Amino acid sequence: MKTVRAVLGATCCITFLLIHSVQVHSELVLPNPLENTLESIQNPQDLVQLMRDHFKFVDDYDLFGTLDYWQSPEEFWASKTGDCEDYALFAKFVLEKKGMEAFVVSLYGPHGYGHTITLYREKERFNVINEDRLYQYESKTVEEALSRVNPQWTWGAFAEQKGTRGWPLRTIKNPTYLIQLAKKKERKAFFLFRIFEIFKRS
Repeated sequence: MKTVRAVLGATCCITFLLIHSVQVHSELVLPNPLENTLESIQNPQDLVQLMRDHFKFVDDYDLFGTLDYWQSPEEFWASKTGDCEDYALFAKFVLEKKGMEAFVVSLYGPHGYGHTITLYREKERFNVINEDRLYQYESKTVEEALSRVNPQWTWGAFAEQKGTRGWPLRTIKNPTYLIQLAKKKERKAFFLFRIFEIFKRS
């Protein structure tokens, strides 16, 4: 009887170990869908086509009930829905995997304007991926490329993801806007001076 119990016990142990071994092995060899997909991407054109085919723009508030939520590239790939910063983070992630220099940049301007894009450098020129659209501006400077996205941008920030939020790494200002602002202040000052002169003479 003891022999039978011992045999049954050994059989159960061996069966458990075999099943567990198969499960562990299967987990180790399971392919990463995102990594496999990246193999088919050869250039920025392939990337924007991938995003156009697979992703849908949905506002953070509709998705998460909050005004701002930054998904990781893996989260975005799984959900297939997100807004501008999710597209930007995903594009940066893919471009860097392909050995390209890329940045996530958030732009701000008048009337509450705020938008996030991917800026990447190719052959010492700057181009932009704006959600699922590619703009090969071939700009010489970052500021020039950003002005092609929105000429009225006032300032921006190179950003990264921290948790579910964006975090500024370095801020930049629109030199053209600063010049326009200075001229506007100069005209206003001249106008006030002229009024003062008129009242002074009367």
